[in-house]
Amino acid sequence: GPNDETVLVYDQNVKTADGSGEDVVLQRRTATGWTAPQVVLASPNTMTGPQVAWDSLEGYAVAVVRGSVLSYRRSADGTTWDAEETVVSSGSGGWYPSLAMDLINHEPSIAFYDCSASSNVGVTACTTSSDSLKVTRKGGGRWQTPLTVDVEGGVPKLGILSNGRRVIAYRVANTMDDTSRTGVLKLAVER
Repeated sequence: GPNDETVLVYDQNVKTADGSGEDVVLQRRTATGWTAPQVVLASPNTMTGPQVAWDSLEGYAVAVVRGSVLSYRRSADGTTWDAEETVVSSGSGGWYPSLAMDLINHEPSIAFYDCSASSNVGVTACTTSSDSLKVTRKGGGRWQTPLTVDVEGGVPKLGILSNGRRVIAYRVANTMDDTSRTGVLKLAVER
């Protein structure tokens, strides 16, 4: 955040030790201490949890999968939030989102795993013939059509280089429910 402020975003798991999280909660460490937990997006299932990023013009931003929708929300001050934006809502995808800000153009990008063009496909049913790793950018006030980075899929970690090019480190798992993530580690750099 501004002035090297620490920002945490997390979900809550109040039902079971191994259950899915719910609600997107944000806290900031200001000069006077930690702010009270603030629910940024209410959700009964946040899947793999939320991501947070900050930019001097875009402000605070969060990305999270809520059910079958990849959502984005921003705030100039970390307190008052704009309306939720739908980034991806078709098929079974938007999973494992990784959010980063382009500090040159002040635009957010999100890399994510896309399981299938069909709706309601569970993580154990994702097939290598239909999944992929994708990335999208918000430009001109709207989210662009996601670009396919790798047809093998993968769990991404997105970064943006000082020249504005996106870079994604990701692991291609043998199956998406393979929690050991023993697949090949790859790196993709935008041309």
